[in-house]
Amino acid sequence: MKRALILIVDDEVDIAEMIGALLEMEDYEVAYAANGRDGLDAVARRRPDLILTDVMMPLMTGPEMLAELRGHGSHGEIPVIMMSAANAAPVAESWGVPFIMKPFRIEELVSMIEAQLER
Repeated sequence: MKRALILIVDDEVDIAEMIGALLEMEDYEVAYAANGRDGLDAVARRRPDLILTDVMMPLMTGPEMLAELRGHGSHGEIPVIMMSAANAAPVAESWGVPFIMKPFRIEELVSMIEAQLER
């Protein structure tokens, strides 16, 4: 069975790597991008099964990246989960994507990821 590829888009490298290590322990494959622009490049190189993105980042925010993705055919169908240390749930809701607030329990994140991958 193919392992799902999760693209983590977050400008806080330490946090992204910590989340990635935990997801790898859950048997996910992980790729990284430091901002929305790099995230779009990563998607063009290898389509992930799900994108976990921070909301606020330099160069291009998570919502700006999502707007670009939604305008590009099949890439717009990639499930996205937004995350932030600030309560950005209304932003995520406006895009129709789930939101998880940092810090979070890995079990909670994995549950959200599984639900999105099953859709």
